Amino acid sequence: MKTNQKIIDYLKEYRQTNAQELADYLGITDRGVRKQLLVMLRNGILTKKGRPPVVYYQLNTDSVIASGDTLPTSSVRVINQNFLFITPTGEKLEGISGFEAWCQKHNLSLVKTSHEYVAMLKKFSQYKKQGFINGLAKLKRTYDQVYLDNLYYLDFYSIDRFGKTKLGQLLLYAKQS
Repeated sequence: MKTNQKIIDYLKEYRQTNAQELADYLGITDRGVRKQLLVMLRNGILTKKGRPPVVYYQLNTDSVIASGDTLPTSSVRVINQNFLFITPTGEKLEGISGFEAWCQKHNLSLVKTSHEYVAMLKKFSQYKKQGFINGLAKLKRTYDQVYLDNLYYLDFYSIDRFGKTKLGQLLLYAKQS
């Protein structure tokens, strides 16, 4: 396994590290580690926090290919249209960058989880007719008498395992502000 990949794997497990810890872990010289880190910083795979003598390195959350994973274009298109993640600090991450941050937060494989997400959206899209979901059938099953002719909604509030949909996230944070 290449040194770059070992560094990425280490950072996936421990989130952030300094050059000395990496040198001890990899069993190579401090200078060799710093050369690798410099290349990875230039390529946008890592970000750096702090100033010498205390510098920490972490994976760049904006880098989709940081882990070496590549996604099919169709999956990227679906995720870019439908996924929104709001970080605990309030940063709004849309599309693939938000999906990658969500996967990292939950320690999930980006490729495998993206396939599951796209399949889940496909399953739920069967309820949509002309872009809307008819909610009247559910009401009629729940109540004996329903005094509505039609009831439509735009999207589900949340999806199993993946949490709130894009619209659900926006509604939640709109209500809070």
